[in-house]
Order: sequence, then C-alpha cells, then structure tokens
Amino acid sequence: MEWPLKQHFNLTTYSLHITLYDVAFLAAIFTGLTFSLLLWFTKNINFIANRFLAIAVLIIVLWMAWVLGNSIGLDVYVPHWSRLPFRFSLALGPFIYFYVLKITQPGYKLRLTDLLHFIPLLLQQCILAWGIGDNISVATYYTPIFRQLGLILNMAAFISVLTYLYISFRLIESYYQQLKFNNVNDRYRNQMRWLSRLIRAFGLLWLLWLPYTATDYFYFHYQLGMQAYYPLYLLLAGMMIWIAATAHSKPGSSVMVQASPVFKTPVSAELRQKGAWLRKVIEANRYYEDAELNLTSLAEKLGLTVHELSRIINVALKKNFNDFINEYRVAEVICKMLDPAFAHITLLGIALESGFNSKSSFNRIFKQLTGKSPAEYKNEPQKEFPSYNLRRHAQFARVISKHETTTKWSSPKLNRSYMFKNYFKIAWRNITRHQSYSAINVAGLAVGIAACLLIFVVVQYELSFDTYQPGYKSTYRIVTKKEREGNIRYSAGISTPAVDAFRLYYPQAVVAGINAIYGSQIVAQANGSPAGDKKFVENTGIMFAEPQLFDIFSATWLAGSASALRDPDMVVIDKSSAIKYFGNWQ
Repeated sequence: MEWPLKQHFNLTTYSLHITLYDVAFLAAIFTGLTFSLLLWFTKNINFIANRFLAIAVLIIVLWMAWVLGNSIGLDVYVPHWSRLPFRFSLALGPFIYFYVLKITQPGYKLRLTDLLHFIPLLLQQCILAWGIGDNISVATYYTPIFRQLGLILNMAAFISVLTYLYISFRLIESYYQQLKFNNVNDRYRNQMRWLSRLIRAFGLLWLLWLPYTATDYFYFHYQLGMQAYYPLYLLLAGMMIWIAATAHSKPGSSVMVQASPVFKTPVSAELRQKGAWLRKVIEANRYYEDAELNLTSLAEKLGLTVHELSRIINVALKKNFNDFINEYRVAEVICKMLDPAFAHITLLGIALESGFNSKSSFNRIFKQLTGKSPAEYKNEPQKEFPSYNLRRHAQFARVISKHETTTKWSSPKLNRSYMFKNYFKIAWRNITRHQSYSAINVAGLAVGIAACLLIFVVVQYELSFDTYQPGYKSTYRIVTKKEREGNIRYSAGISTPAVDAFRLYYPQAVVAGINAIYGSQIVAQANGSPAGDKKFVENTGIMFAEPQLFDIFSATWLAGSASALRDPDMVVIDKSSAIKYFGNWQ
C-alpha cells in the first residue's frame, strides 16, 4: 500500500523564517560588501585612504551578518556559528580616523606607534574568546560572563567611536584652517564639507545608543530583546554605506596634493617655458584621453618627478592637476560634439573617448567649466569661438578629410543601429579599462540576483508547506502550550484523554489520535514463521493511529482500503517499506 504522507509526521523543531528586517539586513550586507570591495580595489589618488574606509565598512558588514544570524536562528543549523569572529566594534573608530587623516594629510606616513590605536580591539577579542571558553556548548551571546562583560564592551565601543569621530571632525576643521591662509578658492575649501556633514550625522546616530540603553535599563531591566535595536542597526549601516558611496563617487576629493598652497611669487622665465612645453606635450601625445591618468603616471611618462610636475602646473600654469587635464577633455568633447562626423555617437560615448571615466564626473566638470550642461551646450547655437577660455589652440582640433558616409548616417534606422552598437562598445571599453571594478560590479549583481532567488525559494517553501493535501486549509495539529517562569514553550502533542474530550466538545470535527514511538524494532516474518525473522530498527519511529486518520488525509492505495485501521492488529505501510521488509510489495 503506497502512503505518500510519511514526511508529514517527520516534523522538525525549527523552521527558517525571514522577516522584513532580515531582508533589510541582507540588503545592507551585500550593498556594504560591494562598496567595501570597490573602495579597496579602485585605483585613484585616495586609494590608501579608501582602503581604511573599506575596512570600516567591512566591520559594519560583519556586524550586520552577526545580527542577521541571531535573528534567523542560524545557530540551530550551524551550532558553532556564534564562535566565529564577527564583532570588531572597537576598530571602527580608528579606521574612520585613519581615513580622514589620509584624506586631509595625504603625505602622512603610518608609523608603528599607530598600531596602539588597535590595542582595545585586541582586548575585545580576548574578552570574547574568554566568553566562548566559559561555556563552549552554547553561543557566546547567552553565556553569563558575556552578559556581564558585554555591557563593558558596548560602553567601550560607544566611547571609542564617539572619541574618534570627534578627532576626525577636528582634523577636517584643522584642514580648513590651513586653507584659510593660502591662496585657495572657496571651491577647495568646501570640498570636504560632505565628509564633515556625514561624520556629524553618523555621530548623532551613534548617540542614539544612550536613549536605547537607558530605556532598556530603567523600564525593561535589560530584558529588551535584540529586535528592539534593529532600526538603530539599520540606520548606522545605512549611514556607513552612504559615506562609502559618497567617497567612491569623489575619486579626487583629496585637495592637498592637487591644490598645494600657491603663494604669489614671481614666475621665472624658465618655469614659463616649462609650462609652455608641458602644454605642447599634452596636446601632441593626447595624454588626457587616458581615464586612469594621474599626477604620478603623467610624471613617469614625462620623465619628471611628481614634485617638479606639480610645481609646473601650480606655479607656471596657476592650476591644479585635475583642472589642467579636464580643460583638455572638455575641449575635446566640444570639438567632437560640434563635428558632424561624430553625430552618431552619444554624449557619453564622446566623453568616454575623451578621457572621462563616468557620466556623473563628465556632467559635473563640463558644467563647472562651461556653465552649461552638455546637452544645453550642444543644443544652443554656437558662436565662432566658445564663450569661455579653455586655452585650446585651433590647430589642435581633429580634422576629418572625408565625409562621404556622413549623409548616410542621417537615416533614423541606421542611427538606431549605430546607437546600440556604441552602447555595447562603450560597455566593452569600460570593462577592459576597469577590469577589477567591472568584476566587482558583475559579482555584486550576481550575488544580488542569487540572494533574491534564495529569498524567493525560501518564501515559496514556507508558503507551500503541507499544501499537497486537498483539505489542508481545514486541517489542524493540536499542540501543548507550556508556560513556566514567564517562558513559553510549545510541544507537538497532547495528553491521550484530550482526544476524547475534543470529540465530545467538537462533534462536528474529525479527530484522529496519533502516538509516535521512535527507535522501535520491527520484526518481519515470512509466511508467519519465526524461522525467517528479519529485524529492523526504525529510528524515525512508527505511529499508532486511530482509523479516522484516513478520513483526514488522502492516500493512493495499492492494496487494501482506507478502512484498514478499523480492524485490530492491522498495519499500513508504504511501498518502499514493504519492499524493505519482505522483498516486494505484493
């Protein structure tokens, strides 16, 4: 007899449940991890500082992973999961401090004494290891020692982060004071304002620990669950991701290297000649078309030291490196923008060919130099010369000597094909130019899609559980609720007399009592003779059920009928069990 309901009675004591908070934590983890990798691998002038920020973001990601694991009860499936190192809160403040330090003082060299900032982190890990050793059989979060020392660790982390945020804020203020007395315009003085604002916002969010902890202590006597802190966790993670995203979108945010203090000193004739020579070399070799060009790489190409090249640009040309190169790029874009030979290429395609590495930086720099957006500039009627002085020589413009195919490009159908072709070309160029950046983006997209599919599968599993029976919506299992000292537990079963009581008080319901016995020994006799006995131990158990069981659950019968259990000494087994016991099911 085939009875496909065996799995219905093999109920587990744990089922994975994902709440909206868990989804938010999962999103914060993958988003933070993506930005952490981008900050670590993207090469720009601030790459050393960005790596400190990447580690700070990674600390937040590990913290969110630890919170998510506790929320979904991951220790049920992975018993030793809580022993893994996920908490490095005493290192968060130092890494933020070193990020701000390298941003405001790019020439600062790290020393061995800077490792003293991480002594509290070492003490924190020792305390956590002690908590694990106190009771190795349970998670560290629930050990008595960790409950006592956890308060000290949390207070130390609270003070540490606030202290380093204050020091970081003072570093930015000191940086402004240095610029105040130098010949630097307001554009550079305000370039660090975004970081100052975000640090203050993060500090205000961090101060919310005080009302949370006070409420937990005075009103709930430290009985408030971790779920009450979830909004604060998400706010802090979101703010740290915001800082990382803003830092990644500002690759040239460090001003001290590019905008060194320029004093009003007479420019020597030799330095003027070097400035003119530099312009000719840049124009002849078109170095500005390299999107990865920076002060160091250009100095290597020209055979100069970084200091000498910076002095030529700052003193002789009275510019910083970024403005000097971006002027050539904008001039190249305008030249191609007004040339009919490039009418089939989008503005973004022209920008990437001219040396810009992103749409946002192109729009920002173009408007900064021309006063108009690229689209506005292109659509306005142009005079003979641009309305601003880019110091671009007329003979430097590219000359197109043959235009026979230009008229053919006016076809709308062909323009669309060229447009899509250029989209793929631009995408391929970005991938080849920024291989690590592209790999991180592709990996992040793949992980995000995989996470969405995982959530979909879990939700689908939860919604489809026990739905294979026709009457599953009206089928219920009775459980016992046990309450002791404020703790509530549920067990899958009730006392035997309660079955008759249910029949008495609910005559309209079909009630079937089931008693499961695990580790039972089953003896299979061939033709009723004990000589050929076969003994089997069923660890999954056997069930003693009342005849009404098959009035509730449906089954496909290979032999016998649904009324088999109404007779004494009758057994119902499925096809696979019959083959195991007797060799065949007939």
